[in-house]
Amino acid sequence: LRPGRGWRPHRAGQHVRIGVAIAGRISTRTYSISSPPDRRDGCFTITVKAQGRVSRALVHDVEVGTFVSVSTPEGDFVLPAAHGPLLFITGGSGITPVASMIRTFALRGAMPDVVHVHYARTHEDVIFGEELRAIAVDHPSYRLIAITTAGVMSDSSGQDSICYELFQHGVKVAAGEVDDPSFFFAWWGAPVGADHTDP
Repeated sequence: LRPGRGWRPHRAGQHVRIGVAIAGRISTRTYSISSPPDRRDGCFTITVKAQGRVSRALVHDVEVGTFVSVSTPEGDFVLPAAHGPLLFITGGSGITPVASMIRTFALRGAMPDVVHVHYARTHEDVIFGEELRAIAVDHPSYRLIAITTAGVMSDSSGQDSICYELFQHGVKVAAGEVDDPSFFFAWWGAPVGADHTDP
């Protein structure tokens, strides 16, 4: 998006309210900014899934050159001026403001020690996954750990996914092979040999 007059550059992690005309009325929704604030073209990006009225309109109806209303950047989920090593834990589209921070570090060539744990259903569902994995290669102090939750065998680090590990542990508890009174195991009654994906 190319902002107009009155815009002030955002800080990585902030959000904006976007308004779009739907059926003759302006409808608004809040979106995290996913781009770094240092873009040379003065634009910023939001990441939109076609879910919900405003998001569907942005994805399917708004064309290049359309005017939309944009608030000034808001929000306190920003990095302090001075910080030490960072741990980010994100899930699904909640990765968006953190992606802005990671992109900012990468663009400035000042990547601190960062461990970023992200939860997604599958590897393909990791938003910005390819880009973030490339950043991890270029900036070794950034470590991305993508944990899949749809029951696939392994995550991006080659380790068993958390759901698969928990399932295997639960099977041992249920069979009496492991004594773990703190473990609660709920299952939807899949047949023997199920692949442990979501029902």
